[in-house]
Amino acid sequence: MKPPAEQTCFTLRREPGLVIVRLFGEIDDRQSREWRSDLSAEIALRGAPRFVAFDMFDAQPKNSMSTRFDVAAYARELMKQVHWVALLMPSSAGGMLVVRVIAGIVATSRVSLLTSKQSFHQALEAMRKGNRPND
Repeated sequence: MKPPAEQTCFTLRREPGLVIVRLFGEIDDRQSREWRSDLSAEIALRGAPRFVAFDMFDAQPKNSMSTRFDVAAYARELMKQVHWVALLMPSSAGGMLVVRVIAGIVATSRVSLLTSKQSFHQALEAMRKGNRPND
């Protein structure tokens, strides 16, 4: 019997000056490593973009605390390469708490934490024009 196919929980799209990462469904430790690996490979292949946008509106983080710290370390390194990051998360306490903890560990002010799809799309349009969101 053939094992079930691995379920994808993210997409990555490159645009001029911008990479958009969409995370959805349950994100466990393995899936977290996979999206970070794919984003790193994209940056290694085509260079760091000016902006990165994460659409995490439909994601349910189910990863371990050690993976959350790994994500924070990854975000810290990513911020050394890019100008600005936009994060879309629902305003639910659980997911937003994780993002706020990671943002605190990374200690950067170059992140927009957004809670509505409309504000995220506005941020994307600004970044596509080469501007930081809310400038």
